[in-house]
This record gives sequence, structure tokens and C-alpha cells, in this order.
Amino acid sequence: MNTLLVHTLHDLLTYNYWAHRRVWAHILALSEEQFNQPLDYSVGSICEQVVHTMRSEELLLSRIRGVERPTYTAADFAGRSAIRVAWDELEERLWQTVRPMGEAELARPCRYTNSRGDVFEQTVLQLLLQLVNHGTDHRAQTLAMMHTLGAATTAHDLLLFYREANAGV
Repeated sequence: MNTLLVHTLHDLLTYNYWAHRRVWAHILALSEEQFNQPLDYSVGSICEQVVHTMRSEELLLSRIRGVERPTYTAADFAGRSAIRVAWDELEERLWQTVRPMGEAELARPCRYTNSRGDVFEQTVLQLLLQLVNHGTDHRAQTLAMMHTLGAATTAHDLLLFYREANAGV
């Protein structure tokens, strides 16, 4: 089951959560005002941005698992710590779902209806690759928002992830 495709997907998912944690280290250093300040970029405040990113990952996972779509918003969380805990729980659910998958399961089609009622079909692999891509996009947006507020940011490049991983070998 440890084919190159499966191994590469696991690398990308590991990278995704490694990068999220790097950005979260800087999010946790923000003041409450900075975290909740409405910004005229992407989906609003940094709080709304991170909840959007997490909810999107949960949505993709729900499509893969064939369960009800998430409906929460930033208002459903009692601060950053609660969001961070929910994200850690999401990551665990993702790994419980993905870890046992081989190529056949990754090729399985997932049929779903989006919020506008349009029906689509993608493979499990395509949905998981979208999860990583969407995470990268919104991490970059979050970092840009933090930069606008004068907050410290971090690099989150894939090659940096590989360099750190290889240094630990």
C-alpha cells in the first residue's frame, strides 16, 4: 500500500498540517484586536480566515467520508484556543480516514452537491489535493493579513518542510 502516490500524498498532507502549525504559532502571538480585526481582504478577519480554512478542510473530508457537511462559523468558537483544538481534532479525523487508503481507494469517485445545489464528482485523491492546495492559498492570505497588521510571519514553503524533515533523518 506504500506506493509512491500514497507516500507523496501523505507527504503533502503532513506538509499541510506542518505549515498550518507554523502559521498558528504566529497567530497565537496576535493580540485579540489583531485576531478579530475586520480586514478588507479574503473572508474578513484572521479569525474568520482560519475558521474558513478549517471548515473547508472539514467539508472536503465530509465529502470523502460521505457524512454531513460542517456548518459552523467563527462565532461558534470561544477564541483561538478552541479553534486550534478543533483543528487538531480535524487533523486526527483526516489521518484516521486517509492512513489506511491505498491507490484504489484514492481513485474512488465522490459525488457531492455544493452549497448552490450543483452536483460534482471528483476522486478522493483530487479532493485531498484540493485540501492541500486550498490550505496553501489561505495560509498565504493569512500571512499577508498578518503582515498588513504589522505582525510577525513565517515561511511555509514545501521545500522548507522537506529540508526540516531530511535534517531529522
